[in-house]
Amino acid sequence: MAVSGAYGIFVETTPEDIDPDAARPLTPVDVWGLKQFTSRVDRPETHSPWCSFPIAALVTAGARLLLAVGQRLVHDAGGEVAYCDTDSLMIVASEHGGFAPCDGGTYRMRDGSRAVRALSWREVDQVLGDLASLNVYNRDIVKGSSFRLEDVNFDVEGGRQQLWFYGTREKSYALYALDDRSNPVIAKQSAHTIGQYSSPYPGDRERRWIAEAWEYTIRDALGMPVEAPAWFDLPATSQLTLTTRNVMKHYTKTSQPFDFLAVAQLAFPGLLRCCQAPRPSCPVYADRGRWAEQPWRCLSCGASINPYLADTEQSIFKTYRRVVANLTRSIELKRLVASGAEPTPATMRGLTIPRPVYVTSVKHIGKEVIVDPTDTAEELTAEQLYATDPVIYSDECEELDALRAEVRAIGVNAVARESGVSRSCVQAFVNKDAKPRPETIAKLGAAVAALRRRQER
Repeated sequence: MAVSGAYGIFVETTPEDIDPDAARPLTPVDVWGLKQFTSRVDRPETHSPWCSFPIAALVTAGARLLLAVGQRLVHDAGGEVAYCDTDSLMIVASEHGGFAPCDGGTYRMRDGSRAVRALSWREVDQVLGDLASLNVYNRDIVKGSSFRLEDVNFDVEGGRQQLWFYGTREKSYALYALDDRSNPVIAKQSAHTIGQYSSPYPGDRERRWIAEAWEYTIRDALGMPVEAPAWFDLPATSQLTLTTRNVMKHYTKTSQPFDFLAVAQLAFPGLLRCCQAPRPSCPVYADRGRWAEQPWRCLSCGASINPYLADTEQSIFKTYRRVVANLTRSIELKRLVASGAEPTPATMRGLTIPRPVYVTSVKHIGKEVIVDPTDTAEELTAEQLYATDPVIYSDECEELDALRAEVRAIGVNAVARESGVSRSCVQAFVNKDAKPRPETIAKLGAAVAALRRRQER
């Protein structure tokens, strides 16, 4: 409720049409951002009466400021943050403090190894106490700090427990405790990326398979004996609801509207050539062991699909084994290794530092439409910008001026010949004597791009 009332209500916009596959005409709109300008988009938005982006920006900026203050207090105490997310800090700490081995750590030990300093639990409590003065809530209701220790820090008896952190990239991590035999016991895990896949267990509402995946990954990373789960070599499928006519058309004989499809991904691109974008799918099935008997069809074109490579028993689908392996191969692109070098699977361990960011251009975007997660690359999810379809609001005047500069640089005659537009029309556009129709501008843009490619060759 706090998030909805303090932030969500101030960013409420409703796209006119959120179907990314539908053909839509361009609509002129007024844009207010860093500046005011006119643009043409295929998905105009309507703002709610409460919509106020400056207020929303200040809410999120305030939250980031709280995180930055918390992180600075940890660093001032000589400690380190293992992970930071939108509303949380994971502080390197132990009951009595000390040093924790860490590649690239800020401290050098006597044997030459590197380490970071773990704060004691008492020092962590002191950081929380220092943050209490920034509590913006009614202090009769929310006492102490706006930050609090999450329940995962305590065992079933209410005592504070030591947790270990294993993370590979943003929003991809697990926290675990060690039992009496030093076996990892998952206390909390993220479902980022991996969560887009359906559970291999029927009726797995708790999604215990994700905890099993992290346990396998952690045991393997620690060099401990590990046994692959029975579901490892099953196809990793996602669930898609039959909500549009385009999706429904190939399944009218086997499914009803709002039934579910199981959608698999190809293990390697190019295995199927039934159409430009083959997507194996079939009605959801209960018995995972009989996956190969299902009537697999291409979701794009409806062609029947053989789930095995020709004359072999090797599946053409990506398996859960590959999904789990991707957890350890991930690279956090927002950070560098401690030396400042680019991260690689071999070097992305230990202490990392923020990647410097240099702003080279600014784009005004509208509300992002989530793309079907079954149609994204395996390392992407709909939570990431690359897996969404944002509206780009472009300043028409700036775009036209940039195109005029390109035409001048290449030459009016060359652009006229390439585009098929008369020289007089091109010259009038360059001189700002006339504004051609949108289709003519599109021809000029395509001609400029083609001529630039030839020059680069």
